[in-house]
Amino acid sequence: MNTSNIILFLWPLTCAALSVLGIIFKSPGPHYEGGGYYILLSLFILGLSLYFQKKDWLKEFKLPLGSFIFGVFIILFSEPLYENDHYRYLWEGNAFLRGENPYLHAPNSSLLDHLIFKGRELIGFDHLTTVYPPLGIIFFGLGGIFGLEVGLRILMLLNAVLVYFCFLKLKDHTKPWMLVALFPFFIKEFIQAIHIDLLAAFFFLLFLMEKKGNFQKRVVFIFLSIWTKVLGVAALPFLLFLELKEKKDLLKRITPILVTAISLPLFLEWFVGLSSLMGVREFTIDWVWNPGFYSILTRVFELYDDEARGLTGQFYGGYLFILTGFCLYRLFKNDWELSKEFCLKLFYLIFAGLMFFTPVYNGWYAIWFVFPALLLRLNTGVFYGVISAFCYTHYGFEDYHYLGEFLTHIWFPLSIIELIRLKSSLPHQERRT
Repeated sequence: MNTSNIILFLWPLTCAALSVLGIIFKSPGPHYEGGGYYILLSLFILGLSLYFQKKDWLKEFKLPLGSFIFGVFIILFSEPLYENDHYRYLWEGNAFLRGENPYLHAPNSSLLDHLIFKGRELIGFDHLTTVYPPLGIIFFGLGGIFGLEVGLRILMLLNAVLVYFCFLKLKDHTKPWMLVALFPFFIKEFIQAIHIDLLAAFFFLLFLMEKKGNFQKRVVFIFLSIWTKVLGVAALPFLLFLELKEKKDLLKRITPILVTAISLPLFLEWFVGLSSLMGVREFTIDWVWNPGFYSILTRVFELYDDEARGLTGQFYGGYLFILTGFCLYRLFKNDWELSKEFCLKLFYLIFAGLMFFTPVYNGWYAIWFVFPALLLRLNTGVFYGVISAFCYTHYGFEDYHYLGEFLTHIWFPLSIIELIRLKSSLPHQERRT
């Protein structure tokens, strides 16, 4: 069977299925129904991709541009599925580009009543200010300045372009079935729901795939990632030692890394004052969604919320301490140089561990560990991303959401086992480039 024909068919089929679900279960929130249908679709595409792989029908990833565009065209007629975040995205981008400050004024602020924007009344938690860095808000504004309906479609198209470039970057560096299995994830979470994590993680992917010797480009990509969403800060310590050929280059790297590290906090302190970011505080203190380790503490050991939340942070800190020790051992052993493959493994462990330990795990956060998993060809890491669809058991199958949390996060320890056993997954020329 022709590989192109399989992918040519599956992409628009997945887009059509999600478009139908988006129309049927359209809701401004916060209550949604039909989460099981998205889970079934994700499992169906995963099963097909594994079947085609077993039959050796997916020898390479070829998604014709015409098929991709046709699928995106179908999605444009739908609405974000089980989401209302897009109302905030578009509102904040619109307000920012019109000269207002979403870091100071929440969507319900009377000081912003002069801004006419359809959908403002539908914003969830409208008493909270923004949690997004400036580049993320500017990106939202590229659509938001045109209003809700048109702006949403503009951001859908922009994210679709990003998804296509992700496929182009990854297709020769991972297993074809993995990209196919992730079709529902990319379409639902990023084209349909326009989540900003795709843009931030795309910059991170460019950093991961940059060729050896281009330190300046790597710094720029991480700078852009951090200014879009702060998770990119995970790369900063690795920038110091990644493919370091001579120890004297350490001094040359320190200044640009420090500038990148402090640029966003300094800007926010100047622009609004870090103590005024109440949206970030609310998110880190009160919210719980589809947790992994947190659920073990509260439901198995019956700990109270505050105690469990504190312990999750402590355990993740201890987990990072262990990774740091392992990293230092590798540095001493390899004369202060870290290989590209070693960094990919650490980035997977850092981000996947964060999603396991955090009390708030939305399905689209998986993009942060999915990219390293794809480059490592880590099967269970990709499963972790696909099976994150089970977070939507909350919508229509509330009595089974504990099972959904278990089925989501069981892949984290399984992926660690596979990662330990994993032999080199990169071609020889990529391991140190």
